Amino acid sequence: MMEECRGRVEQALTLVREAPIDARGEMKLQAALGASLLFTKGAVPAAGQACTAALRLAESLGDTEYQLNALWETWIHRTNTGEHAAALAVAEKFHTLALEQADPAVLPIADRMIGMSYHYLGDQTNAWSHIEADAERRCRSATALPDHPVLVRSKDRRPYRVGADSLAPGVR
Repeated sequence: MMEECRGRVEQALTLVREAPIDARGEMKLQAALGASLLFTKGAVPAAGQACTAALRLAESLGDTEYQLNALWETWIHRTNTGEHAAALAVAEKFHTLALEQADPAVLPIADRMIGMSYHYLGDQTNAWSHIEADAERRCRSATALPDHPVLVRSKDRRPYRVGADSLAPGVR
């Protein structure tokens, strides 16, 4: 199904070159292309380009929801290509936008993104503080916050605390 989606989006973007559409329509197509490429082909350059294009268009339109989605997809791309410092910068931008939006469901995602970025950079202290902030936000929530669908599929959902005071994740 994702392959079909990717194919249709690529076909639509080809047609857009012949008969341009508005920025919002192109933003949606670029976002769909980025997501479908990440799911079907992985972190290929075309996926990163589509995510960047969707983000640029979302910013120009002031569309916060699409900005957050494009930042998420860009973070996934940068993380999967080993660009961990760049992924951290994207995660921090996501966090800033999440704070501006003040949506309690988005802030835990931002904390996990930052925490995982620090983890991959080898900074376990900062990684753990963001993972704990995520857990704290979830505990204070009156309802369970849904995991972001891509994060649920992540093979390494949280860093392990490194140090003599712990032998397992979350053990102090």
